[in-house]
Amino acid sequence: MGKYSEYFLQHDNMMICTTCTWAIPKPKDCTTSSLLHHLKKKHPDLYSCIKDRDDRTKHERATAAERALALAQGLKLWKSEPEAGPEAPQAKRPCLGGAISSSSSTSFVEPLNHLDAKMDSIERAITQLLCTTALPSSFLESPGFRNLLSVVAPKFQLKSRAHFGQHSLARLYDEYATRIRAILSSASFVSFATDLRALPQSQESLLTFTVHFIDETFVPRFAYVSANLIDGVPSTEEVANLLSRAQATFGVSHEKIHVLAEHWPVDNRSEFSNVNTVQDFSQKLQKVCGPLDLVRDTPAVVEGLRVLLPNNESLIEKVKEIAQRIDLPESERIFRDLIPFCSSLQRGTVPDALQR
Repeated sequence: MGKYSEYFLQHDNMMICTTCTWAIPKPKDCTTSSLLHHLKKKHPDLYSCIKDRDDRTKHERATAAERALALAQGLKLWKSEPEAGPEAPQAKRPCLGGAISSSSSTSFVEPLNHLDAKMDSIERAITQLLCTTALPSSFLESPGFRNLLSVVAPKFQLKSRAHFGQHSLARLYDEYATRIRAILSSASFVSFATDLRALPQSQESLLTFTVHFIDETFVPRFAYVSANLIDGVPSTEEVANLLSRAQATFGVSHEKIHVLAEHWPVDNRSEFSNVNTVQDFSQKLQKVCGPLDLVRDTPAVVEGLRVLLPNNESLIEKVKEIAQRIDLPESERIFRDLIPFCSSLQRGTVPDALQR
């Protein structure tokens, strides 16, 4: 009976249920389907426990099989890789002038170069993982990650976090920067877009620059070219300096810039006389609203909202209601609260934080 021995007792040709003393004829083919059917109909709780235990057992067996397969593949890969050490010494054949034949040195250099290239590709993949993962860089020293490397690349010597931060990341940045420069050099015109993200529980904000262009195959492309931490809302001078730095880094002249799309209010535009600037939806909404206390006191502002948001009277009333509950005289605080609000306007909803 196996796993059913704790639920049934065998008496002659009958199986007695230990829970309800129900008698079941013993199957002639020694199957347990009748016992399982009895538990399913008469004792569903016991049946659920048995089923859960079976599912866990199957999952554990499948996991163990996958680990064994991964280990076997890792060992197979390790055996198939050429050794990094020198080959067995061979008789060196003298050449003219007493020089040593290069055949033995060539046979040694080829597998060594292959191994170095493989190790470099693994280090590059780890650096890319470090750039894209949401985990801290300390995961490089975690036992789980080291175990993974020991299976898939047992010959790879994992370097320290300092090496990845000081050398590997710099090499990867130079590689991608060179690739972006080559692509931008073939573009006739480019456009820059800026975005500002308020960091939670911090007075700093993340200012990013994105370049948009159409490549030689007429496909729209974009790339992030700059990311900087600033205090609060950026000034015109900060934007101008960061734009100049992005232009110098990637070789973009003023003549190539078609437009600069800014995502926050900048009143003084004297530094951008050579660049055409546009404003996004959140900037227009903030200029219409101004300080939030004006919404409840100035009819002209409400009329401006009606022009900006036609056929959205209920949404305008919601804006007026929110303005009566919020007292934020600082322009930077107003801007921080309008960022999620403007995003919700485009989706047709109002965030709970502003409703509160």
